Amino acid sequence: MKWASHTNVQVLEGDFKLFIKEYSNSNSLLVTSNNLFKRFINVESYSRKPFWQGDIFWINKLLDINQIYKNQLNLINNKIENIIALGGGTAIDTAKIITLLNSSHSIIYRDCEFQLKELSNIKDKPNLITIPTTIGTGSEVTSFATCWDNHKNKKYSFESSTTLAKKTILDSDLLKTLPKNIRIYTGLDTLSHLFEVLWNNNFQDYMFDDILLALKYCLTYLRELSVDNIKNDLDKKMQIAACLAGTLIQKTKTAAAHSISYPLTYIFKIPHGVAVSFTLPKLLIINSRGKRREILLKAAIKLGYKNINNWSENINTILKNLEITNDLMPLYKSSKWEDHINEMFNPSRMNNNCEKLIFDEVKLIIIESLEALN
Repeated sequence: MKWASHTNVQVLEGDFKLFIKEYSNSNSLLVTSNNLFKRFINVESYSRKPFWQGDIFWINKLLDINQIYKNQLNLINNKIENIIALGGGTAIDTAKIITLLNSSHSIIYRDCEFQLKELSNIKDKPNLITIPTTIGTGSEVTSFATCWDNHKNKKYSFESSTTLAKKTILDSDLLKTLPKNIRIYTGLDTLSHLFEVLWNNNFQDYMFDDILLALKYCLTYLRELSVDNIKNDLDKKMQIAACLAGTLIQKTKTAAAHSISYPLTYIFKIPHGVAVSFTLPKLLIINSRGKRREILLKAAIKLGYKNINNWSENINTILKNLEITNDLMPLYKSSKWEDHINEMFNPSRMNNNCEKLIFDEVKLIIIESLEALN
């Protein structure tokens, strides 16, 4: 993969320990969980010294913006030169926010919401190094730092040039012990990212070939995952697909599938990967009815499908085989989600969709998507 054509992040593949060792010093901060530290770092030592010599910021749960706001002064350390994130989306998002607070911005509360305020004395940005231990979020190569307001069930996505990593390290050995449900959720997140780029108003033709390769890797991975047949070579390919998807959504942003998902996640607790993917078969049909039809049909044929309908049906079969209906049960049991259709229209996401959707259409997409999976 020619990463330089898609991102300014230096993407490296190999043993993460060889990379992390050079940052193991008193001027470095490691952002990780206790479990990951024990599994991947504390088991090794070099020259009778602990493998990690710097400070550690422990991640135990999802970021709450209220806690960050109250404790942001404690997150500032002028001696930090390197911030290394080892983990999934939560660890990486946390590391991004710590980088932000140690370089260019503070977080303020104004007009009933949290906002970024640029510092008058901008400091040198610490080197941000991301080492993903899951596959799907793409957070390792995006500048979006996501966190939640747990009091108001609201999602924040802060963005700045300082939240883009200098390097990301892809090591598929870190994925070996991933539980199946995490593989499903993160794999479906990648699938959604790739489709959301393909039918995005900001899509550019040069992206097509790499998206096609990533879709091939991702769809193969999800099929094999449904029958518990995941091997290391598939992990490597899926890791590349997820990272590529991240570099592309950095440019295009996401679209309708993500916009629809937000209240389903924070109100009905549908896992993010499921919430952004169960509508994909229907959205594929809808987004192929206009200006993007030729590109979507070309992608379907090159991936071995007879037509777009055949592709849509195949994706629905994959979703069924992954048994995501269990995660969608809150939507099957109650129609209260219909009261939140308005919240599914996030302008910064919905307006990226190549086909304009209306409220009644989104309601029908959800109903038909649930019926198709049942």
